[in-house]
Amino acid sequence: MAIYRKEIGLWAIRGYSRFYYGGAADYPQPGDYDGDGLDDPAIFRPSSGLWAVRGVTRSYYGRDGDLPVARDYNGDGTCEIAIFRHSSGLWIDLGSDHTMSLTASWLHEKYSLTMALDAFFGPKKRV
Repeated sequence: MAIYRKEIGLWAIRGYSRFYYGGAADYPQPGDYDGDGLDDPAIFRPSSGLWAVRGVTRSYYGRDGDLPVARDYNGDGTCEIAIFRHSSGLWIDLGSDHTMSLTASWLHEKYSLTMALDAFFGPKKRV
């Protein structure tokens, strides 16, 4: 079990660790980015497009207004950096050659987006 306190960037993982990573304007995006079978703490900072995965990588992808939607899209066991651009309905997965265009008119809120992702791709694996 883990929590992320966005206002101060605190990650607290029960029985494991507490650390600060990210800040109030960042979106937490934990996932298995290195293929070791464990979720890695990660953030997306929309103001600069920064993706930072603690101890793994830093990359710039996306822009203000994009929603982070990191998942294992290709089934290789690692999480791919990806964004959903609500203004155009584009789903864009970094590191792959495919882009999916989906109608976004019914995806007005973050919660609807999460439910749609889980319905389309299956629930995200949590470790």
